[in-house]
Amino acid sequence: MDIEGSIELVYETAQGTSTDSDTCRDFLLSLWEDGVSHGCDMSHLMTLDKDAYEAIIRVLNHFFHTRQQLSSFLSTKQISALTEPPKPDEKAQPNQGADSVFILDDAFSRVKRF
Repeated sequence: MDIEGSIELVYETAQGTSTDSDTCRDFLLSLWEDGVSHGCDMSHLMTLDKDAYEAIIRVLNHFFHTRQQLSSFLSTKQISALTEPPKPDEKAQPNQGADSVFILDDAFSRVKRF
């Protein structure tokens, strides 16, 4: 899985309401440069399912070696959506047109759909 796929998996997990969602949300918020300290409990990372855990390891490895930041892959709007997790009945359904989440990767001038 590439870096975009790894971030997408972590982001989609973070949008849920499970314990894994809380952990992935904390992880993404802790990587976001907004001047606020967001904690991510490392012991919670160890309890994630295998796919989410491996995706997080790929993200950390990629950011370490490339010196990129999460803002290259996610928008402020996407991160803001994670600060107030949706209730199960309020979660957006996929393929809702205007409600779809798009990413503009300025470094490569391309738009990606999450």
